[in-house]
Amino acid sequence: MKEKKVNRVLLYLLGFLCGHSAVVGMHPFMVPMLAAVYSIRQSTFGLFAAMLFGGTVMYGIGGWNAGSFFQMGPYVMGEQQLPVTYFLLKYSLILIGVLVGLNLTEGVRRNLSEHTDRSGKKTKRKGVKQSYGTNIRWILAGICAILVFGISTVCGLMVEPVQNALPAAGCEAVISTGLIPAFRKGLEVILLHKRERDHYNEELLGILIVVTVCIWGMPYKIGGVVTWLLMTGLYLSWYTLHRFGAGYGMAVTGVCGLIIAIKSGQAEFVGSFFICAILVLAGRALSDKKKTGTIVSVLLACILIGLTYDPYFLTPEGIKSAGSAVLLFAATPKWMLTVRDGWIQSQYNFQTATEINRITAEKIRELSGAFKRIEYTLAGCGPAAAKVDLGEIGDMIGRFSDNLETAEPVPFNREEQLRTRFLEQGVIMTHLSSMKNEMDHVQYYITARTKNQKIMLSKDAADILSEVFDKPIRASEDTSAIISENDRVITFEECARYRCSYYVRRIKKYGSNVSGDNFSVKEHEDGRLVMMISDGMGSGSLASCESTLMIDTMEELLDAGFDPSYGIAFSNNCISEKNSGRCFTTFDMGIVDLYNGELTQYKQGAAPTYIIHSEGIEVLCGASLPIGVLPEAECDVIHQELEPEDRLVMVSDGAFGDEEDMCEILEKLDTEDCKETLEYIISQVLLRCEGRLEDDVTVIVAKLEIA
Repeated sequence: MKEKKVNRVLLYLLGFLCGHSAVVGMHPFMVPMLAAVYSIRQSTFGLFAAMLFGGTVMYGIGGWNAGSFFQMGPYVMGEQQLPVTYFLLKYSLILIGVLVGLNLTEGVRRNLSEHTDRSGKKTKRKGVKQSYGTNIRWILAGICAILVFGISTVCGLMVEPVQNALPAAGCEAVISTGLIPAFRKGLEVILLHKRERDHYNEELLGILIVVTVCIWGMPYKIGGVVTWLLMTGLYLSWYTLHRFGAGYGMAVTGVCGLIIAIKSGQAEFVGSFFICAILVLAGRALSDKKKTGTIVSVLLACILIGLTYDPYFLTPEGIKSAGSAVLLFAATPKWMLTVRDGWIQSQYNFQTATEINRITAEKIRELSGAFKRIEYTLAGCGPAAAKVDLGEIGDMIGRFSDNLETAEPVPFNREEQLRTRFLEQGVIMTHLSSMKNEMDHVQYYITARTKNQKIMLSKDAADILSEVFDKPIRASEDTSAIISENDRVITFEECARYRCSYYVRRIKKYGSNVSGDNFSVKEHEDGRLVMMISDGMGSGSLASCESTLMIDTMEELLDAGFDPSYGIAFSNNCISEKNSGRCFTTFDMGIVDLYNGELTQYKQGAAPTYIIHSEGIEVLCGASLPIGVLPEAECDVIHQELEPEDRLVMVSDGAFGDEEDMCEILEKLDTEDCKETLEYIISQVLLRCEGRLEDDVTVIVAKLEIA
């Protein structure tokens, strides 16, 4: 409510200044102001009165000579001083005519876009509204041009000859008509806070034109004492620089300095304004956008300019003007200086809500697909396959919900820097947000498209993000590989601190056609490297089916977001009920968090896991039963911190009889290479059994390295 009242007061103030702004006796800015306000659905009656009141004050009321009190400067009034009645008659007719024309045009549009069927129901006509939207500007321009030219000509002939009246009327009609689009863009930003990144230049031009008209309508001096225009120009420049930064701020500063230089006849004001703006931006940056920093930089700038460039700022009049502007800036409420963050947050919230909806829908599709694949994988496992713990599903959804709540905007200066870097490469970034995944790692979601039918590789975009955020960032594995001319969401993530190189060998039992062992190695997008080995009972196709069932089920459950311990317990229950304890399979899973190097080992009847440190060998053992022996069985979970260059060796139970044999082999290693380590282990296994393996053997060797 407070913001609406402020916007209404601001609208009427802009209207007053438009009415008070004249060029050689003409007021060509009232029509575009009225048309623009009408098009954005704001109050036109109050604006109508404010503009006429502004012009009336300029010409004087009741015999009072406004020119003696308000010193407007050159190029404002014409050669002859016209009475206030002439102004009221001329521009009342013009504004009323424009309002009537706008309402008639709106009525025609509604009639064209709707029709009534036989039942009396009104429906929309497809295509008409779009066609009307294409031609609306030409219709409005024609109406305004005809009205302004006609009324200005008739009124002009009342006070001057035809050779002067016609050119003046034509000039006023062209200016009034041509400025409508610019006024509309500027007022959308100023009043509605509507900003579109793709139309930044048009918005900036619109704001500059509105600001120029308003500043031009201000008197240079009031009562011959107060240098009103200089004070207002300085305040507006500092305010815009502090609130909006260099983009809008430097443009407004240039406009203020130029107009003040014209009205005062002192060209030095242009340079003074720009020098002050540079120092204000420096103070704003050093103080992290605090008002105190801007005030200090303003004071230093005025002193420096007075000493080195323009002595006017050290004169009593200059000190009074600059000091008044400083006091006015210091008295500005904080919410007026920071409300822009609210606009950004509002826009961010809308875009983030859209992004969260997309992520949620994608997650639901993933869950749906995962559940269907799990059902297919576990077909024939009996009722246990349908006994998914609802509490576990609730926890999984809760974790996903917690991740969504971590969504937050990226610091605005970083976002603007990133947007600029992308524009240099021909890419338009329309949205940027960040969110933490289940492993508490930051992911970035960017909505972007290219210009002029170009393409950009996602990995090149990741390089730009890395430079802007000053940390290694990569494109997610399952995200789009390119950015094209159509808007698409690209996901990026912080690069993990570590990476793992790994090698796997699987050898079947001597005389067997099929190995009963199965394995899986997969790096998940959340930075987890998951390595699994499942050894079915015995060898052959039956053992392979059991181990494949275990591996496939765990892959689907992990992809769906279930906790590993629950996935193992669920799989054990299903396989136990399916086989009634007659067949079983061992299961060994190692999960390495590539962000912090932590290893979590899950063992269900599996062989030991070996970690080769620089100072020795560490053995991780479990004591639980294999999968499928009992419906309920505890899983051994072991946590271990890994160091760079550590090697992890996972084996199936057919490799060696006991852990001492394996430790003896590993102690004789004279290489740190991951692949050579694997080949050495396999060669020793084959050597000890003389090439006739009595059981299937699978070996995974992974080495942790700095990324």
